[in-house]
Amino acid sequence: MPLISPGTVDPKPPLDLVLLHLKQSTRDVHHQLEDRLDLLNLTEIPEYQRVLTCFAEVYVRLEPQMEARPEWKHLDWKPVPKRNWLAQDLKFFGLQMPEGKPDFPLHSWQEVLGATYVVEGSMLGGQLIGRHLQTLGITPQTGGRFFSGHQGQTGEIWKKVRQFLLDQTTDVEQVVQGAQKTFQGFLDALDRTEKHREVKGTHAAF
Repeated sequence: MPLISPGTVDPKPPLDLVLLHLKQSTRDVHHQLEDRLDLLNLTEIPEYQRVLTCFAEVYVRLEPQMEARPEWKHLDWKPVPKRNWLAQDLKFFGLQMPEGKPDFPLHSWQEVLGATYVVEGSMLGGQLIGRHLQTLGITPQTGGRFFSGHQGQTGEIWKKVRQFLLDQTTDVEQVVQGAQKTFQGFLDALDRTEKHREVKGTHAAF
């Protein structure tokens, strides 16, 4: 069923409908990723280091593609790069950022919007994960900068992201495709890491 009925004057679907469609269309791959990561049950520092490495592999492939889009030049908001946070965390543990070429290319601005939905939405779940990591002695200063995300600004920034998605979405299915590619990119990175856990965990979904 189309998101916009024939004869609708406004070409943009309602924001809540865009986000609902995104959430429903990516639910399976999203939950598969969260179950594989199982971050709210994480108890071992080496496992956490593997998670950081996995995320770093994704972000060094993803963010340069997103940042290269010319559309950002005409906008008053853009995502804060997060690979710098991952580099900080890996450095704390004596690890280096991985290198890699994009293995899930984003072919359009609409697909970049989907990727933005994933990475910015993950900052909401990161608030729960960050609190759990503190029980392991991991703080923003001791290897937990990435999962602390936007910290006190998380809610405010997510509101900006929601409006940004409404303003920029012209093809919801392409946005969904970009989100699915991004989630799958994380799953593929997990496949490249060793000893990842595949037990079912508690969802910290957004």
